[in-house]
Amino acid sequence: FRTFAEDVFRRHARRWKPGTLAVNRSYLRNQIMPWFRELPVADVTRGDVQRWFDSLHETPAAANRSIPILSIILRQAEIYGHRPADSNPCGGLRRYREEGRERFLTLDEVGRLGAALGRAAGAGTTALLQGQLGAGKTVFAQGVGAGLGAPSVVNSPTFVLVNEHLGGRLPLRHADLYRLDDPELIAELGLLEAAEDGVLLVEWPERAAGELPADHLLVRITPLTDTAGEAAPRRIELTANGPLACAALEAVRRAEAAEAVHG
Repeated sequence: FRTFAEDVFRRHARRWKPGTLAVNRSYLRNQIMPWFRELPVADVTRGDVQRWFDSLHETPAAANRSIPILSIILRQAEIYGHRPADSNPCGGLRRYREEGRERFLTLDEVGRLGAALGRAAGAGTTALLQGQLGAGKTVFAQGVGAGLGAPSVVNSPTFVLVNEHLGGRLPLRHADLYRLDDPELIAELGLLEAAEDGVLLVEWPERAAGELPADHLLVRITPLTDTAGEAAPRRIELTANGPLACAALEAVRRAEAAEAVHG
């Protein structure tokens, strides 16, 4: 399977955009290969595919994205005579129901998505931004500030843990907890109250478990290449928890749909 799958990707490289190719290679490497690499491509059964798909239940978006890639590989195996015709075991597999939304964006597009959230957010909206250093969390935060019309530039706080940006449609409070070295200080930041009359953004929210609004939009940003440059594709997962976050996410979806229609 491994050798044939790599050959399929070489042949398909010219058909996919560079970002799509990088994303698909990531799923091949991380989700598909660990399970199928040593199997003969002719011997992959529906049971094998179902057990593999079931094993990915904790990452439903990744599972749903991976199954079409596996299907392409097995369909090519039919075309090249390595499997009987119409034997693709991926057909009709029931996909996972996903909560939230998954996107694949460049760094510039991450900022534009943040701006869409800024335009859509109502008072009380909280967004928790997760991702490694350089993933694009601050770029997303800058987009939110631009969407709110904040007159000041939104950068990660340097000497304080929370920056406040006033003068936009709503107050914006931006917390970066990366430098937080005393967990007892978290309660003093007042993050539970910070979003009551505006918008709260929190980078590295995992450092403040239990001290953040339960109603929040979780934004996970994952670079899909080893170097997180501006052109590198990023997987963006948006998960809404609570009515305010759901309303903000739905407003972003409507805005994007309108932009797609009207250009």
